[in-house]
Order: sequence, then C-alpha cells, then structure tokens
Amino acid sequence: MKTSFKHAPLRTALDMLAIAATATLLAACGSDDDEPQDSTAVTLEVPTSATVSVAAWTQFAASLPASESAEPLAMNAAEPPTSEMAEPQAL
Repeated sequence: MKTSFKHAPLRTALDMLAIAATATLLAACGSDDDEPQDSTAVTLEVPTSATVSVAAWTQFAASLPASESAEPLAMNAAEPPTSEMAEPQAL
C-alpha cells in the first residue's frame, strides 16, 4: 500500500478535529450531578405529625398532589385520628 505523505498533515489535522468533536459530543451527553434537588419531593409515607389531630390529618391530605400515576401512599401503622367534637372539614 502506497501512502502519500503530501497530504499527511491535513489528514492528521482532520483526524484530530474528528476526535475533538467526538469527545465534545460525548462530554455534552453526560449527566450533571450539580442539579438542584427537587424541593417538592413526593411523600410516600404518612408522617407522624399528621396523626396528631384531625386538623393535622386534613392539612396533610389536602397537601398531597392529585395524580393518577403517582405511587400509592403507604399507610403502614398510621391510624387516622378521629374526633367526636370536631366539625367535618372539606378537602
């Protein structure tokens, strides 16, 4: 195989340009770990503060996002508080 050295510097420059472009594209596709955390994290369990009173339970239930595709809320050992004296509250 006969190689022409006349165009070798141009070929090397094009190869280096292709390598640099590929490296830049791959670096741009990487993930960024410096993204801010989502402050509206979805709660999957009932906090103990929600079981203190009927008002706290109602406030917690009202703060839950309405979603058909969200994970279900884990009730675990959470017992909704009851009251014979408190008026019913709308959500």
